[in-house]
Amino acid sequence: MEDFGFYCVDNLPIPQLVAFAKNVLASEKNPIRLAAVSIDSRNRWFLSELNDALKEIEQLGIHVEFMFLDAEEAVLVKRYSETRRMHPLMSDSVSLVDGIKLERQLLTSLSERANRHLDTTNLTPHDLRFLVQEDAAEFHTGREVLLLKSFAYKYGAPLDADYVFDVRCLPNPYWEGDLKQYNGLQEPIQNYFSTKPEVEQMIEQIEKFICDWLSLFYANGRRYLIVAIGCTGGRHRSVYVVEKLEQRFSSRGFVVQKRHNEIS
Repeated sequence: MEDFGFYCVDNLPIPQLVAFAKNVLASEKNPIRLAAVSIDSRNRWFLSELNDALKEIEQLGIHVEFMFLDAEEAVLVKRYSETRRMHPLMSDSVSLVDGIKLERQLLTSLSERANRHLDTTNLTPHDLRFLVQEDAAEFHTGREVLLLKSFAYKYGAPLDADYVFDVRCLPNPYWEGDLKQYNGLQEPIQNYFSTKPEVEQMIEQIEKFICDWLSLFYANGRRYLIVAIGCTGGRHRSVYVVEKLEQRFSSRGFVVQKRHNEIS
C-alpha cells in the first residue's frame, strides 16, 4: 500500500487511532491524504474499543474502509510452522493451534465490522500483494476501477468476480501445431486470434455489456467492478480477451487493472 502513497502504520494501539486520525487532518506541511493501519490480536486488550474509535473517526469526516484477512486453520498452522515465528497468543500453556482458535474468537467483532473480506488460504504472497493493491489503487486514483481477470475453468472461477464470461467456445490455439507453448500475451497467439472474426465479436459484445451496466454499479456506491474471463487452461483465449478489453476500456478513459491468474 505504501507503493500507492499510503502512510502505513503496523498494529497501532486502538486507543491511539482517533489521535492519529486527528493528526492526519491537522498535518499541513506534510499532508497525508491516504493512511492504512493494520490491527491484529496483539491489540487484544483494546479490541472492544475499535467500533467506537472508527465511529469517531468517521464523524471527523474521514472515509473508513475495513479489510479483514483470514485463512483456514490448517494453513495458518502450516505458515507458522514453516516460518518458525511465534504466534502472538502462544505461551507455555497455549499451543499454536489453541492460539489460532483463540485469535479467531477475539477477532470476530473485527470480521463483522469489515466491509471487505479476503481469504488468503490459497494465495501466494504475490497474489496477496496484487489483491491488496487492487483495493489501494481505487483510492490512489480517486476514481472507480475496473478489474479484469483471466482464469482457468479447470481451477475454478474467481469467487470475488461480479461478472464471469466463458470464452471456451472460441477457437483454441492449444490444438494448433506448436502454438500451445505460447500464451495470450505473445505475438503468435495474438496473430492467430486476429484472424478470427468470432473472437472480435465476443470482445465487442462483452465490452458493450460492461459499458451498458458499469455506470449503474458506480452510481450505487461501488468503487470497483471485477470482470473475470475464463477458458480451459487460462493461458490463451482468456488472456487475449482480457488484454484487448484492457486496451479498449483504457482508451475510453477508465482506470483499468488486469490480472492473469495462470501467467506469473
